Amino acid sequence: MPDPASGKPALGLDAAELALFEKSFVAFADSVGLRGAEIHAGLMKGMTIAETLGVTSERLDAIYALASRHLGAGHHEKACRLFGALALFAPDNHAYWFGLALAERSAGRPDKAAIVLKTLGRLKPDWAPLHFQELELAVEAGDRSGAAASLRRFRAAAGEDVTDYMRRRVERIAPALEAATTGGRNG
Repeated sequence: MPDPASGKPALGLDAAELALFEKSFVAFADSVGLRGAEIHAGLMKGMTIAETLGVTSERLDAIYALASRHLGAGHHEKACRLFGALALFAPDNHAYWFGLALAERSAGRPDKAAIVLKTLGRLKPDWAPLHFQELELAVEAGDRSGAAASLRRFRAAAGEDVTDYMRRRVERIAPALEAATTGGRNG
């Protein structure tokens, strides 16, 4: 089944893979209470899951607000589920992926947060808050070279979207990181 817009195989899959995907996707979606066949048909037309299910932007905004409140209140699992659903509904929305990364990190799952940040990096590669989170994860993991690279990317991307907290935190991290990467030598 080719993609109607490009004529290429849908989702980059050949016909046999696409048939297997459809069968598996529909079965999974149906098992969790979603309309699998309807969603699959929408995906094949290039629609998002939200568009297929008729989820409005107002509803997405309400879910985002709820997810943010859960994250702020320390209800990490609820926040992860809600931000995860938002990322499914609107996979091109960087704010939803960022919320999911924060929720995963807050839930004590830095490896999952790092994976989510990679997705966010494809959506918004020059966004300072992304690089700040990468920096924090690298510092927490003791990854000096990763932290140094994230610090460089953060500084290059820093703009209006950088909060005072981020600036203060970087001011504290940078000297220690720079001393560690130069072996403590001055000059």
